[in-house]
Amino acid sequence: MRRNVIGLCLAIAVGTLPAVVVATPAQATDYTFSVSYHHAASGALAVRVRGDIEWHNRSVSLRNIRLWVRAGECGRGGFFGFGGVIDYRTTAERCAGSANTEFSNITDITLDGDTGTAGVAINYIDITAIDETHGGAYELDTYSRN
Repeated sequence: MRRNVIGLCLAIAVGTLPAVVVATPAQATDYTFSVSYHHAASGALAVRVRGDIEWHNRSVSLRNIRLWVRAGECGRGGFFGFGGVIDYRTTAERCAGSANTEFSNITDITLDGDTGTAGVAINYIDITAIDETHGGAYELDTYSRN
């Protein structure tokens, strides 16, 4: 028994026990995002999409997504995972009634490098706030793994 404990300690010290380390998925630092589109003429906020980014080995998850839409308008959030476009998803279009509205019941989105044609890791994402009321005008911000 004592020899097994010493062997285990040596294996850990020398680094010959990679299965213990590899068993947990690698994750980069998490971020929050916030992207806003303002009307060109008035400068008024029309659409804002915000939430959390969680990076994985080959994919990225967008969680706690909230979409703010100006009264009387419609908008959505768009999410592109790339090295070239690898995966693309959008939220459903949401329309505000007579009051500004923040929709928080939006399903989490995962962009997966394995589902695209390249089968590579997603290292960058473009997030767009899209104003559907005015012809799909949008603002775009890019977020990277590092």
